Amino acid sequence: MDMADARQTLANFEKAAAYMMNSSGQVSSEEYRMAEKIFLSFRRVKQPYPICKYMLENSSNAYVHFQAVSAIKEAIVREWKLTNENDKTSLREFLLNYVLGQSGCQDFVREQILSCIAIMLKRSIVTESGLKDLDNLLSTVYQMINSNSNKVHLDSCSLMASILNEFAVNPKSSRISVSWEFHIKAKKKFETEPLKKICIIALESLQHCNRNLNQGIKVMEKYLELSEQILTWNFNELSPNRPKSGHVDSHKLIAFRPGRNWDDIISNQSTIDLFLELYQKVRHESRLCHLVLSCISQLTSISNDVFPNSQSKVHYLTYLVASLVKARGRKICHGNEAQGLAEVFNRIITVDKLLKHIQDEAALTFIKDLSHVTCDCLENAVKEEMEAMDETFYSYAADQLLESWYSIVNEDTEIFNVSRISQDIIMVFECYLKCHLSDGRKSIYPILTGNTADIEIDELEEDDSMASGGQLLSIGALGRSILPHSLPLLSQLLENRIITLRQYISNRLSVTIDHNALMDDIHWLILIIGSVLVDEIGPELPLIPSPILRYSDNLSRSDNYANLVKLISHIGCNDSRTIDDNMLQLLHLEGIDHVLVITFLMLFVARIEEETLQSSAADSLSPQVGKTILWFLIRWCRVYLLPREECYDHISLSLVLTFGRDSDLGAQITKFLVGKVFSNLTLWNAENDIVLETIDLLSTLVDNKARCYIAVSCEDLWNLAVQQVGNSNSSLKKLSGTAQKMLAKALVKAGSCIDDNDARDRFWSMLLGPLKNRFLAALLEPVLAKLMEDSALRNELCITIDCCSGVALASTSSSVQALFSYLLSILRDCIQLLQRFSNVPDLVEIILELFLNVVESQIVYLNKTSTNELFKLCLALMQTYTKCNVGKVSDTVFAEEEKYIELYLILRLLSQVISKDYLDFSTEEANIGQEGEIIGVIDVLLCGLNFIIPLMTENLLKFPDLCLEYFKLISFQCECYPQKINEIPQNLSNLVLVSLNIALNRFGSEVNKMALESVAALATYAYDHKCNTERNNLMIGIEGFMKSILDLLFSEDFEVDLMQSTSEALFCVICCYPDAYKNLIGSFLLAQSNAELRNYLAECFNKLIPPSLPMHMERSSKLQFGKNLRTFLADAKGVQTFSDAQLLCFRDHLANSKVSNGRCTVHGIQFVQKWTLCKLWFHQVIRKCSNTQGAIQDDDADSRSNTSYQK
Repeated sequence: MDMADARQTLANFEKAAAYMMNSSGQVSSEEYRMAEKIFLSFRRVKQPYPICKYMLENSSNAYVHFQAVSAIKEAIVREWKLTNENDKTSLREFLLNYVLGQSGCQDFVREQILSCIAIMLKRSIVTESGLKDLDNLLSTVYQMINSNSNKVHLDSCSLMASILNEFAVNPKSSRISVSWEFHIKAKKKFETEPLKKICIIALESLQHCNRNLNQGIKVMEKYLELSEQILTWNFNELSPNRPKSGHVDSHKLIAFRPGRNWDDIISNQSTIDLFLELYQKVRHESRLCHLVLSCISQLTSISNDVFPNSQSKVHYLTYLVASLVKARGRKICHGNEAQGLAEVFNRIITVDKLLKHIQDEAALTFIKDLSHVTCDCLENAVKEEMEAMDETFYSYAADQLLESWYSIVNEDTEIFNVSRISQDIIMVFECYLKCHLSDGRKSIYPILTGNTADIEIDELEEDDSMASGGQLLSIGALGRSILPHSLPLLSQLLENRIITLRQYISNRLSVTIDHNALMDDIHWLILIIGSVLVDEIGPELPLIPSPILRYSDNLSRSDNYANLVKLISHIGCNDSRTIDDNMLQLLHLEGIDHVLVITFLMLFVARIEEETLQSSAADSLSPQVGKTILWFLIRWCRVYLLPREECYDHISLSLVLTFGRDSDLGAQITKFLVGKVFSNLTLWNAENDIVLETIDLLSTLVDNKARCYIAVSCEDLWNLAVQQVGNSNSSLKKLSGTAQKMLAKALVKAGSCIDDNDARDRFWSMLLGPLKNRFLAALLEPVLAKLMEDSALRNELCITIDCCSGVALASTSSSVQALFSYLLSILRDCIQLLQRFSNVPDLVEIILELFLNVVESQIVYLNKTSTNELFKLCLALMQTYTKCNVGKVSDTVFAEEEKYIELYLILRLLSQVISKDYLDFSTEEANIGQEGEIIGVIDVLLCGLNFIIPLMTENLLKFPDLCLEYFKLISFQCECYPQKINEIPQNLSNLVLVSLNIALNRFGSEVNKMALESVAALATYAYDHKCNTERNNLMIGIEGFMKSILDLLFSEDFEVDLMQSTSEALFCVICCYPDAYKNLIGSFLLAQSNAELRNYLAECFNKLIPPSLPMHMERSSKLQFGKNLRTFLADAKGVQTFSDAQLLCFRDHLANSKVSNGRCTVHGIQFVQKWTLCKLWFHQVIRKCSNTQGAIQDDDADSRSNTSYQK
């Protein structure tokens, strides 16, 4: 390009840049598009380096500079192997001199230039000359340390940061189109010396900043960022496979693991002193303080490899911890410092488990300091909460520090006896109580009056048991480590609040008690007590914590014990007002078991609540406290009430005698709790959260067989069953549909535990008979005629069907056959309801949920006869739903969302149906009569898809849950029953194949992966059964997949975690159609006008499938092809972007559609991206099949496909 052309090109670029950057609105959309097109086209120019240099040197427009550098960057990646070494060196030196010499270079331009330099250094580091070039560059940077120019320091930092980003192989690294093996090799080369050299530069520069604070905050910040980047370097061996795309390792979890040769700069005390001195000097600057503490955190994680022996590591860590405690002082300056310190402490204790490597005295001093920091953060977190701050640094810090304490008391007991730090634990435990009780909060935040803020938080935020679950877990562990102190303290605090509550309820008008503060105190005390008595509730069987068992064992059983048991028994059977002050004195006798004391207090407050609800003082109660009481009772019942003694190696005798299976008190408490359930459901029925927790308590009672035996003997449970399903206007009728469903489930489960057949049948008839009668009454014609207009009747019918769902959910292996027989007629009637009221979305959804719950809960236990009946009903349901919804148009606002919910339920129903194929617990082998039609799982799936697919639209598939469920079913069919593709109706097989083709390039990586695995399964089946000798639907579909897989491979957003699935699918397709693949690649190469590029790509394709690679469906061949494909993508993908037109060249090898004897054999399917076009085209093909005896030409379909691809 001559000078005149260069000037003209620059003028055009500056004009285009002016259009692009114009914000005044004076640029037309056409002018903007043309300007955008100029820059996008320029980025694809081959060897653009001369004109780019000219633009950088002669233009003053920063946007032009950026575009020029971007073009250089893309050309470097694309044409690296086609560029000679002299040109590479010259270009790198030009860019480096430009960025260091230009004082007015914009930051975004400079970063782009430095990224180019880093890419060039990485690409050449595997050679000796490349490693030498990098070493020379770092030597030049090292000489700049003593410069007084801030710009020199900032440019040096930016250059080193860019180099680190490229070699670290993280999301900040550029896409440079190389194999994963190259990344591994380059990283290992970089870690030999260059990385250490950058670390030396950063540390010496920080020393310079430490001596000369006038250097500037910005310079120090840059060097601290660089140091953090080095100290968070991952020295671990990279996985042989690429990491999942977009995965970012947390700095907290990356340990600093350099080799032994780093000992001189990392593990000595001078490095620790440097960062601690900087911490003391910059702790008031939040950003700098955060960076320094992050570096200190990484210094604690240094591995054994750096140290010559274990003693050196102990000395190093002891010095670091002691120096940190000394440097910290006592006062935290701001939230950023609190957060940074919390991460350091958590790293030392929880993540890296370093307490065992620290000398004993230093460890105790460190834990004492930890207690002060924890209390400081807890108190400041209260201020954050009361001032409603957006940034909650102290709350985050408190979470981290309490997690550290959990680790100390649970995992570090082998290092030292926890009793040695009991005073520190007590300090933290009492501080937590102080921060959550009203008196303590007022001392922390004196301007706090009343609990207005607390009320707002309770209404807007999630429940405290969930929001503070992590903290409560840690506080519970702390409390169990100091039980002789924590239990008496908690029981005394709770007793005082209960007494105050009784006074308030009795004399609300005459006493001056802050009601909100009182309720909040009871709420938090119950949460803390529940966390101490019960460890985290998980999927495993919950057990009484070992510290509780030891605590109870150590207390001698005396008359005080017997009197306390009588007191607990008294409250279970009598009015709370009979408990006087003399009785309460029993709670304070010496040697009393405070586990029993707290049990009494919780039953006491539950009794007070129940009696108050029945009185005129019900408004003095708090729904939040009511829910918290239930939260405690549920946790306590699961662990303490009638425990399974065989699950313990040793269990406390006093607890077994008090609450065990053979104890009278255990039975009394169970009956009391059943009464509590009945009371809550009748008196708290307007509070849905309390109702659901109450039903959860009932479920907990009947989940344990010993408790269930006692519960079903209670009159209240029978009354509950009568009221739940009766037609009377009981208070239970006010419960929500969800509550009614869960209550029905709990009651039916309770009936299942009755051993006596007559008693069980009587209970079920009392419960299930009226429920069916209610359902049948709703089906009477006079009622149905009013259903559309009468919302009360619709609601009643929906709730009745919800109760039937609850019956289904209660199914067990022993009760499933009886419950299925009961539900069978209801299911049949629901299909008729669906047909009649298909325009009532709420009723449709409830019916679909009923079928889903029946299949989900019963299908794995049903025998063959019942399974066959259920399959027929499912097919009838889907057929009815489809008939009512095909062609249906709704203009309501929520129409699409309603359709999504309904289709999602049907797809989940099909997913549960196919579970019968691999999970079958039925024991009874029933015979289906000879005349009976046997329906298999695959039959239900295929018919279901045939019904549902016409209802699916592109917009509906944008709902992630619906899309995922749909393609799970498609994937199951293709992988487990690939032969069905040729057996099912052609329109269905076409739509299944189209679905897979669309899924290859859309809807996210999870759906892409399922589609690729399905394609591989279909191709494997076709290859194994020699299907490629005929032109059937399956083979045509497989041939069409080749183009879509290549599209996926060469797309810019291809995710590397799909590589294995993609390579296997492509290999299987090529094995089926080797000739089509050769023609495709040949046509593509012929389209390349550049001979050098054509030869280079041909060589890449030859390496992909060399003659030595057996094209057979063997594991070794697939693995080798996958390895070749990774190399191929690294070599070829960056050199040339495969265009759609080029990849469509194999279309010419496909035959046209033909019809013979009334049957359609489609040979030229073009899989388009528009779902609606797919359906339209296939419907046209099907119509032609039925009306035409001649050939069908699919040219129009082909043109539509191409048009769609262009769009």
